[in-house]
Amino acid sequence: MPVLHLLFLLLSLITISFLHCPITATSHSVPEYHALLALKSSITSDPSSSLQPWSSSTHHCSWPFITFDPTTLSITAIDLTNLNLNLTGSIPLSIRHLPNLANLSLAVNSFSDNIPPDVAHLSNVRYLNLSNNVFNGSLPSNLSLLQNLQSLDLYNNNLIEALPANLAGIPVLRHLHLGGSFFSGSIPSEYGQFPRWSTGLQVSQSHPPSDQCSPIPSCQIGHS
Repeated sequence: MPVLHLLFLLLSLITISFLHCPITATSHSVPEYHALLALKSSITSDPSSSLQPWSSSTHHCSWPFITFDPTTLSITAIDLTNLNLNLTGSIPLSIRHLPNLANLSLAVNSFSDNIPPDVAHLSNVRYLNLSNNVFNGSLPSNLSLLQNLQSLDLYNNNLIEALPANLAGIPVLRHLHLGGSFFSGSIPSEYGQFPRWSTGLQVSQSHPPSDQCSPIPSCQIGHS
C-alpha cells in the first residue's frame, strides 16, 4: 500500500510539472513562440548571449526573462530591464502576436528605430517600459488603443514631433513619463483631464512655455 501511494504521488508530481511547462517544444503556442523568436532575431547585439536559451529545443515558457500563465502557457511578461544585458536591436512587427502580454519592459538597453504601431495590438498590456533606449521618430498615434495601460514610461529616448493628445483617452493610465526626448509643440490641453494621476506626468519639450503645466496636476516639464 505505501508503495502504491508513493507511485501515485510520483505520477502526480510528473503530471503537475508537465502542466506547468512542457519539456519538449511540441506544445509551443505557435504565434507567441514565433513572436519571441522574431524579437530575438531583431536583436543585433547580445554581448552576454543572454537570449541564447531562446531556442526551439525547449518550450518557450522555460526561457529566461519570460513570465507565463501556468494554466494556458500564454506569455504574460517580457522583462529585459536593468539586467546589464546591453542589448541592441528593434521591436519586430510580430510583437502584436503576444495578445496576453501584461508587462513589456525593455528599458536600459540600446533598442532603436521607430516604436512600431503593432505595439498597440497588445490589448492586455498594463505596463509598458521602453525608457533609456534610443527609439526615434514619433509616437504611434494608435497607442490610445491600449485601454488597459496603467503605466507608460518612454523616458530618455530620441522621440520627436508632437505629443499625441489621445493618450488622455486611456481610462486607467496612472503614470506617464515622456521626459528626455525632443517632442515639439505644446503639451496637449487634453492632458489636463488627468485628475487621476497617482505618480505624475513628466514631459520634456524643446522650449516649453512656463505655464504649460498649469492645468495638469503632478506635472513636471524638463528642457531637452
